[in-house]
Amino acid sequence: MELRKDATTKIKILALSMSEDGALITNMIEDAKVDGYIPKVAGKKELLEAIELLARGEKYFSKQITEQYESYKLIRQTRKIQPDGRELEIIECIVQHLSNKISQPNYSSADVP
Repeated sequence: MELRKDATTKIKILALSMSEDGALITNMIEDAKVDGYIPKVAGKKELLEAIELLARGEKYFSKQITEQYESYKLIRQTRKIQPDGRELEIIECIVQHLSNKISQPNYSSADVP
């Protein structure tokens, strides 16, 4: 399903998704122009907070979604710089929340299932 909001639309869009994929999140924020995004696992309190903020004309993106969005933007920027293999492995670990693997000298991205 394609969803896109133009500048004249007054409807607020809050995305609830099982996906925390950086590419999808970036697409929803930058292309579909959603006003908020929270994972489906968010609790009732967070959902109500997001709805209230959107109703007041503000935006709401959960902490997890914001982290994935920022990580994905970093990866896109780094591709322009062309980092070496180890740098890409470190970025991949960060995106996959595997920070404990970064310090392992013999770690390779091939080790990720």
